[in-house]
Amino acid sequence: MDAGTSNVEWNDPDGDNTMDQRAFYVDVTYTAASSSATITLKTLDDNNGPHLSAVTQQVMAAAPPALKVTAVTRTPLGAIVIDFTGAPSTTYNVTKSPDLVVPFGPLTIPLTAGTDGAGVGQAIVPATEASEPKEFYRIETQP
Repeated sequence: MDAGTSNVEWNDPDGDNTMDQRAFYVDVTYTAASSSATITLKTLDDNNGPHLSAVTQQVMAAAPPALKVTAVTRTPLGAIVIDFTGAPSTTYNVTKSPDLVVPFGPLTIPLTAGTDGAGVGQAIVPATEASEPKEFYRIETQP
């Protein structure tokens, strides 16, 4: 829900400006763009306005950004550098497979890589792990 105002209008079927003892329920669900939100509910007045009997509020966290590899390079000393973006301030596991048939597993010395507050990360696979003619690497969410 972006910043702004949403209005709910009450239907007065008999047109007499009263709500005839009706009960109302307001349910608000939105995806938070930040860590705080304010919901203000008002009645028209004490005599004729709608009388609010229940309110629920559910704040849903925005989906984390998709994990995306943005660049892969090899250093002059043989290390593999994997640049990626993902969820801010998150730690990921780096795994490998020799041929995509063998399931991905941890490196000989398990390696993790984290993102900064903007969701930018970099994993550096040591040259000792990157010594085969072909290897496949994966950045994955920690269980």
